[in-house]
Amino acid sequence: MLRGMREFLMLVVFLAFCFNVCALNLSPYVYALFSDDDSVSRNHSDDWKNFMMMQSDQQGFARESDRQGFARESDRQGFARESGKQDFARESGKQDFARESGKQDFARESGKQDFARESGRQDFAREKGRQDFAREKGRQDFAREKGRQDFARESGKQDFARESGKQDFAREKGRQDFAREKGRQDFAREKGRQDFARERTSVRWSPLNLPVSMPAVGSMVLPIDVFKPALGSRLLPDMVKNILRPPPLPTPTTQKMVEVQCRAGRIVVRVLRELFGLPNAQQDLSLGTCQVNKVTPLHFYFDYSLGSCKTMRKSFNDRMEYSNTLSYAPAFSGPVVRALPFRIPLQCIYYRFFNSYKAGYRTCPKGTTEFKSLNMPSGITLTSLNDDWMKNDVYLLGQPMNFEVKVPQKTRNERVYVNKCYVTKSANPTSTPRFAVIDNYGCMLDSVKNPQSKFVPDARQNKIRFKIWAFVFPETRTQVTQKLFMHCETAIGGPVATPSAKACTFDGQRWKELFGADDACSCCSSKCPAGLKTSAMKIISSEPLSITKDGQGSPAAGNFRNVKGQAVSPTQKMFEDIWNFSD
Repeated sequence: MLRGMREFLMLVVFLAFCFNVCALNLSPYVYALFSDDDSVSRNHSDDWKNFMMMQSDQQGFARESDRQGFARESDRQGFARESGKQDFARESGKQDFARESGKQDFARESGKQDFARESGRQDFAREKGRQDFAREKGRQDFAREKGRQDFARESGKQDFARESGKQDFAREKGRQDFAREKGRQDFAREKGRQDFARERTSVRWSPLNLPVSMPAVGSMVLPIDVFKPALGSRLLPDMVKNILRPPPLPTPTTQKMVEVQCRAGRIVVRVLRELFGLPNAQQDLSLGTCQVNKVTPLHFYFDYSLGSCKTMRKSFNDRMEYSNTLSYAPAFSGPVVRALPFRIPLQCIYYRFFNSYKAGYRTCPKGTTEFKSLNMPSGITLTSLNDDWMKNDVYLLGQPMNFEVKVPQKTRNERVYVNKCYVTKSANPTSTPRFAVIDNYGCMLDSVKNPQSKFVPDARQNKIRFKIWAFVFPETRTQVTQKLFMHCETAIGGPVATPSAKACTFDGQRWKELFGADDACSCCSSKCPAGLKTSAMKIISSEPLSITKDGQGSPAAGNFRNVKGQAVSPTQKMFEDIWNFSD
């Protein structure tokens, strides 16, 4: 486009030049043509010559200018062609660069696509490998599970075969035992018939020669008329009833831990609740397979038929014996052990010869206990006591342990307090392990988990009494007897309880103070403020306390390794109320 404009301008300049030249060349001829003066013609002829020369010079100049212009134009055109060539070369280079860059981009894109395809193939291969591994693992797991199931089925078959064999053996043994028992009974019946036949042939039968008799002694001698036959039926005289009816049992002076009553077809077991230190002990107490079926404030009762609770029966010629076991299996939890498991064999004997009596006695040895004073140098005493608040230092596991802190002298407006008490296995108050009974300036912590632990009121304010249930530490529960020590921090304060000096017990719902100032116990569930440190605050320790778990060595606990119930007879069915259990 620039080149065309340049050529157009050059054409315009050329035409203007030609027009000027023509005007200059024709002007003398026109003037001479219209003028008649020769001089003018001559002058004009000279002028014409001059003009022609000048015109020739101008034309030469014009031709030279044209040549120069042509040269310049040619140079321009050459320059333009060269510039065009350079532009073409540049454009061609750009196009070549673009084509090369496109090729490189295409190569890169192709490489990326190849890489993506190769990565996809590798991912596919890895995924296929994972799936193959998962399938193989699934096959192996299935094989293992099938093996386990086959093993379980085979084991079940073997267990079933063994159980079936055991049942077959038990049935066969039962048949053999039944046959042996039947043989013994047949033998006993035959022997009885033979003995009866021999007795009839040797001794004349009379009402006074009974097959089974009881020697009459003292007031038991009866007149012979009592045994004379009579028509119809008659009531037994009172003197005969007194012989046939067992005498009433004397009322025991002290309560027994375990008592058994053998009734006609039933067994009744009564267990004293104080034997256990836990509030829900009946859950862990059982008679064979039976649980406690009656609870009173003082006792746990088992009242079941003789054929229940897996009671074992043994038959003898002169008696039937029924035996079972009273078991206690508490669960261990917490830092201390308050009760240990035990098993007590129980037995009921029923004599076949119901109207024969045997006399006997059972010894009841009495032990002795030696007590030592626990007087402290400060004058404050810590004494361990029994249920009668008499001195004692031997306790049965799970039984109450009573303590008394006493100050020999005090003023009328003073009262003794126990800030804290804890139990250790050593006489050293700083030893471990330890179990806190009282803490937080007079709060009975043990009463939160054990309702039997509490402060006991006393009219005299120079002493304070409290009760806990005997326990042992878990690491020494296998020992028959364990030695423990009670350590207490005592203080003397005013007669009215305060948060820093009190005697509080938890009754299951809230804290209560020993003498009624319950507001002082409001901090027992948190942190009570400390009282003033005075010289009246003392740490006192008890003498060794012996905790035994089998009843030996304790004068309050009897030896109940084998408890037997009273032997009863079928005729006693009408006299079942002779031994009444009542609370």
